[in-house]
Amino acid sequence: MSAGHGTSGNEPTLAGLRADMSGQLVWAPSSSSSRRFELRVRDETVATLTFDKDVGSLATGRAHGGTWTFKRAGFLQPRVTVREAGSEYDHVVFRPTWTGSGDVEFRGGLHVHWRPFGFWNSEWAFLRADERLVTFHWLPDTAALDARVEFSVAALTLAEAPVLLLLGWYLRVLAYLEAQHGGS
Repeated sequence: MSAGHGTSGNEPTLAGLRADMSGQLVWAPSSSSSRRFELRVRDETVATLTFDKDVGSLATGRAHGGTWTFKRAGFLQPRVTVREAGSEYDHVVFRPTWTGSGDVEFRGGLHVHWRPFGFWNSEWAFLRADERLVTFHWLPDTAALDARVEFSVAALTLAEAPVLLLLGWYLRVLAYLEAQHGGS
């Protein structure tokens, strides 16, 4: 991760993220905008994802002192691209299947798989081999766009972990919006 290092004090950070925080992280809509989401642990915001316009798929994510843009592209061969802020090159490419699961390839060589778990697909996770790295659990007693996040100890060692936290939420928000608006 080379873009965006160094925090200004207003940027979310994953510094200090510990294994005992797994399951305490929650993605939820921001109180300031329905198109902005915050990943929080207790009262601290550790990541944000903001859709840049009222319509469309372009979003900006911030975590761990880095900033990335997320964009869905393609029709017959859809994909989601992630770029470091200010870069013209794809840092990550997600290629979905018709079910929403799919493969994620990082420019640095890491490959992970995104897929659902549980009845009604109530959980989605990134896996490396058969190990869940980051899992998103829908919160049944809250708004439809809230999720609790768990991560493995192995995920803590990955430089790509902040992007996985953002990308997973980006994919779930897109799926939710498509279901709500019929893909428009």
